[in-house]
Amino acid sequence: MSDDKPKPPPIADGADWREAVVAAVAARIAAGDAPWRRLLAPGAVRAAPFNPATGGTYRGVNRLWLDMAGFADPRWITQRQARETDARVRAGERGRTIEYWRRSGRERPTLFRTVVFNASQIDGPLPPVPPPGPDADPAAAAAAILRDGAIRTVGPDPALGEAVYDRDRDAVRLPADTGDARGYYSSMLRALAHATGTANRLGRETGPYGSADRAAEQLRAEMAAYFVAGEIGLGHAPDRGESYAGRWLAALARDRDLLFRAARDADRIALWLREPAARPALERETADRTRAARRETAIDRDPGNKPARRYLSVPYAERHAAKALGARWDRAARSWYGLDGADPALFARWPRGPGAPEPARADPREEFARACREHGLMVKGDPVMDGRWRRVAVEGDRGRKKSGSYRGFLDGVPNGQIMNYKTGGGAAAWVFRGAAADPAALARAREEAAARKADNERRLRGERRRAAKRAYGLFVNAAPAPADHPYLQEKGVPPGDLRIDRRGRLLMPLAAADGYIHNLQTIAADGTKRYLGGGRKTGLAHTIGDGDD
Repeated sequence: MSDDKPKPPPIADGADWREAVVAAVAARIAAGDAPWRRLLAPGAVRAAPFNPATGGTYRGVNRLWLDMAGFADPRWITQRQARETDARVRAGERGRTIEYWRRSGRERPTLFRTVVFNASQIDGPLPPVPPPGPDADPAAAAAAILRDGAIRTVGPDPALGEAVYDRDRDAVRLPADTGDARGYYSSMLRALAHATGTANRLGRETGPYGSADRAAEQLRAEMAAYFVAGEIGLGHAPDRGESYAGRWLAALARDRDLLFRAARDADRIALWLREPAARPALERETADRTRAARRETAIDRDPGNKPARRYLSVPYAERHAAKALGARWDRAARSWYGLDGADPALFARWPRGPGAPEPARADPREEFARACREHGLMVKGDPVMDGRWRRVAVEGDRGRKKSGSYRGFLDGVPNGQIMNYKTGGGAAAWVFRGAAADPAALARAREEAAARKADNERRLRGERRRAAKRAYGLFVNAAPAPADHPYLQEKGVPPGDLRIDRRGRLLMPLAAADGYIHNLQTIAADGTKRYLGGGRKTGLAHTIGDGDD
């Protein structure tokens, strides 16, 4: 860690804060500079960021986010807390936004955000950083984690370059110790982190090789090893094997909450590895979560239990908050829901009541609009479903940028395609899922689409007529093309009946079978080609020559 005091860029509050955090981490991953992918020298203990006023340690994504700021001092405090200790934030210093949940009595937890400043940005007295123990030995501390017996080890195996977790044997296979404590124990910590994912420990889905679950698991393990190595001053050596950077970026593009879950899990893994006394509570929490998931699965499989779902009216912008409180998404009903057994106060802000939305009166345009918004497209009102691609902004776009598009069809079974160019992966297909559309709404939508299509066709015919007149006028009023034009010389063709404009571009008329010029192509000296805007482009041709060959 550097002793410099970089000023992080301001991060917006609200939903944009999470988007900005993901974007910043994704940029570091793409540049190969994610904190857990950096080679860090041993010796300097990097304590987890903590608040010296409360003594609390920052957890989950807050821990990663504050660590990424680049300060060597682990103390972070709010401006108000600094004033209470007769300290003050220096003028011009920029803080770091964090988020946290707070529950008051039996009320539902509420999400808060606040700005904290590093101790290096503050003048005045602050509680000091607790020093490491007098006999602190990073390698010995790492070896103690390995030897505590909670996870079985096998080896050493000279054929291994790094430690690996053997799922079939539930054991960590160790390589031969080459004397590089940083590399040896970093790989050991990653393997131990993977081992904590079993059902009797921290219970995570790890998935097969190449899957999104495996990429997420690798992300957790890398972060956890990085956290622990810093806490004990071991230094950190990233995984020398296959890089998951591309998969991490793809997974983050599909699921913006992945980073927050991975950071939370990495923090739990680090605590499990470092603090044996904390393991029983962590494992009980895992068991409780597993039992709750099984109860929900039983409800999903038993149609008689469906009324136990209480469907919610959750605005798209509040989906993260609903999910954090335990709301689930019903794909068939296209609605968020909570279970009747949950505290009603948790979801009081999104009332709707029991029972799935009634599909018999569904409007395909509303369902298509929801599908577009689920893919990040910022569709306002009803989408235009006339079969043409429509460009729209997506979450995170600024100004006039439009990184998404969609097209919808109302003929037959309503369907469409959705494209988010930021996330990639091709167009997502959508098919109307309502049991039956509202006949009046569907008829009205089809009439509007047909009228809009007719208007578009009339507009297109007008644009093509105007472009054809312009093409003809430009061509007949231009001078003949010279034989020494660079493009013609490079291609080895005569100028024929081509013309040249005042900018030195060749003018090639494009005619249809009727013999009339419908468009014009300009060709610059470097070969750059352009058509006239609004003109016809298909079914046209031109042969360079004088027609005597």
